[in-house]
Amino acid sequence: LPMPLPYRDGNHIELIHGGTEYFEALRILIESARMSLHLQVYSLEPDETGFNVMSWLKAAAHRGVQVFVVLDAFGSQELSASVLLELQKAGIQIRKYSPFFKGIRFRIGQRLHHKVALADQHLALIGGINLADKYYGIGEAPWLDYAVRIRGPLCQDILRYCKRFWPVVQRLKMPVLSPPEVQGDIEARLTRNDLRLGLQEITETYRKAVRSAQREVLLLSPYFIPGVRLRKALAAARRRGVKVVLIVPGISDVPMIQRAMEYLYDWLLGQGVEVWEWEHSVLHGKVLVVDGHWVSIGSYNPNALSDYFSLELNVDIRDRQFAALMHKELSQVILPQCTPLTEVNIRSRFTWIRRVVQSVSYYMLWAACRLAIPDAKLLKE
Repeated sequence: LPMPLPYRDGNHIELIHGGTEYFEALRILIESARMSLHLQVYSLEPDETGFNVMSWLKAAAHRGVQVFVVLDAFGSQELSASVLLELQKAGIQIRKYSPFFKGIRFRIGQRLHHKVALADQHLALIGGINLADKYYGIGEAPWLDYAVRIRGPLCQDILRYCKRFWPVVQRLKMPVLSPPEVQGDIEARLTRNDLRLGLQEITETYRKAVRSAQREVLLLSPYFIPGVRLRKALAAARRRGVKVVLIVPGISDVPMIQRAMEYLYDWLLGQGVEVWEWEHSVLHGKVLVVDGHWVSIGSYNPNALSDYFSLELNVDIRDRQFAALMHKELSQVILPQCTPLTEVNIRSRFTWIRRVVQSVSYYMLWAACRLAIPDAKLLKE
């Protein structure tokens, strides 16, 4: 199997909030590109926000930047062929990943779920934020989500990652860029999930991080349906006296997954896990903070879809100052606005009909995964 990428020192990394802050950071990144620009995202929507991003990409191509865009065929299915053609005529190289139809054959295929933007080899954004009005905050409160802005040596690994989604012929035509310079003192690395390449780095990293926790595990997760091994690691952490705090959505964009998550609440509370619901907007961020000195942030969800079916990309950050900032954001800004779940209040909220729906949703999701994965034994992990 491929070896995990090493931690790289010398990075400057900033926390970026979803909404206007993220899209302003993305505009600045695109405008800073001089030779090449990579954008890879699950969903680019043909709405006000999406067309604004497309106008920034066109402007970059117009000033001579080589622009490379990869979109997931399912997540960006609303983007019409005419819009794609318009972008290509503007000089943008764009492709959809894993289309449903290849020749006369239909396939579901692997989904590109990561979200990454890279200007030259000097500035990157990685997180969980798609490009649509709901993430910006047009028509509704912006979805709760996060990204990180990266300057420094880690950008070299990000460039290599982005390049592999293009054919060799196009890779050879990409500009040769000077290596990124040291920009700070933060250690960070990329972790990847891509089962076709034997990569389950994020899945394994989550498990190892929970197993090694000594004081606290703090999780923000919109689609939390962990496999058996992560559940065992969480239970073992609680037995060691580790505080485990989980922030989940009170409002979800995928009701069936939320019902499946709710099926696990009894088990989580029974293990002593603190479960809190965010109800002010759709929760979409994916963050893990362990012992106040390590953070993982990106596109990964602890569930079978992210473990086996999706291309995922996270940034693991080994830095006490950044971890303290992320911990403060979740524990002092987000958590006080959440509602704690208890065995008493979920009994009053969840009627027997709701309980049936939760159970059916949970087992239907796992049954679908079992049918789709050739080796069903993987799901026992």
